[in-house]
Amino acid sequence: MKKAIVLGGSNGIGLSLSLPLVNRGYQVIVLDRQKPDTAVSGNLNIEYRPFDLMDIDRKLLTDLAEDSDVSVLC
Repeated sequence: MKKAIVLGGSNGIGLSLSLPLVNRGYQVIVLDRQKPDTAVSGNLNIEYRPFDLMDIDRKLLTDLAEDSDVSVLC
């Protein structure tokens, strides 16, 4: 399955970018400090991974960079 990474995708513009990607068949992985707003995202194919730009998880970034299914970064 094709994957998209959305940095800061839990709400606002980031979440607005995530929804069309889900509708196009992407598994969206949201990197953010808080979980996505379920009132907006519902039970869509959005996976949340905790991520803080002030304390970068380099292993997570390396794992995502090596994932050949990731084709979009927002």
